Amino acid sequence: MSTVEEIHTLYENYIDTVMELERKRKPTDGLLGFGTSPSQDPCHDAFADQLEKELAAFAAGNPGSAETAEILEYMIRIPTSHEEPKSVYWMLLAVHSLAIDLTKHLDREDAKRLAAIYAKLYPRWERLPNMTKLLKALK
Repeated sequence: MSTVEEIHTLYENYIDTVMELERKRKPTDGLLGFGTSPSQDPCHDAFADQLEKELAAFAAGNPGSAETAEILEYMIRIPTSHEEPKSVYWMLLAVHSLAIDLTKHLDREDAKRLAAIYAKLYPRWERLPNMTKLLKALK
């Protein structure tokens, strides 16, 4: 399995896990200390940790621009199709910080194209600090 496919699978498994937690959620989970909210599940941290390892291993292999751009474009676009539940959406945005180091593997054209996509999908007033850093790295 290629790194691109592994990353897609990692994202899909994470999203499926959180959606299953949301389906099993009781109305009182997380309220007044009763039960746990799906947003507190360790799967969020596990996803970020595993993604960090996958991206580090990918970057260590000195990847080409095309494959790097494919991964980055996927990471950039996927939050827009998973705005609910918010725990998934915010995590998918938070892991953009893990993509900053990958930008050095892009050629000028791929970086420019991804910067344009990023700026269009995430207006300046909606960007978290890590998102601003990623956009700056793409430019």
